[in-house]
Amino acid sequence: MFTATQVSAQDYQLSGPDGSVRAGYFVVEASLVESAENPIPLSELQLQQATSTDFTNPKYYRYFGDFSELTATGVPSGQYFLRLVDEQGHSHSNVIEVTVDHYSLWQALSLFGIGLLLFVILVATQLYFFKRASQQASQGVNHE
Repeated sequence: MFTATQVSAQDYQLSGPDGSVRAGYFVVEASLVESAENPIPLSELQLQQATSTDFTNPKYYRYFGDFSELTATGVPSGQYFLRLVDEQGHSHSNVIEVTVDHYSLWQALSLFGIGLLLFVILVATQLYFFKRASQQASQGVNHE
């Protein structure tokens, strides 16, 4: 089992995005602290996410393999606190804070509308020039 010194030791340093995240996903990276003695492998730890610093009602993300980065997706707007914990809930990293602030609905719909308009213009232009090239080719055949 764990001794008191092992439980309180920070084996990993977490880092996350700088500033507010607008897209609803973010990447958290865990790097091994040089002074860590006998660290638990990342594959045996979980990323704990909560909306308060006391980590009540947390969500857990399990690392797969020994990857040092984890992408959390589908995260709603809000302020989140993250840390690495073992199966018993003992912390093995620092706590980082991530703020997710999604684009508003009108901004998202505006960007979608602009994209749709550009797509329609592109398709119409291609059809116009295709039809024009076909007509010129058929006129060239009739004159010979």
